[in-house]
Amino acid sequence: MAESDISYLSFLTSAPNPNPKRFEKKGRVCGIKVEEIENERERDMRILDLMVDEISKGKTLKRIFMEE
Repeated sequence: MAESDISYLSFLTSAPNPNPKRFEKKGRVCGIKVEEIENERERDMRILDLMVDEISKGKTLKRIFMEE
């Protein structure tokens, strides 16, 4: 596993062109519906968590995005 000194927040705030469709992603992370989170940064973090969870279950990025 590669290690980095970049934090989650730095990663999200330094993204050059976040996909505006990311807010269409729905699901639950730790029992919280990501579509109900009002704070944009927190929602971005939970969406990333959701995607990592889906990838760890064997879904491909193509499949994850096609479900939207």
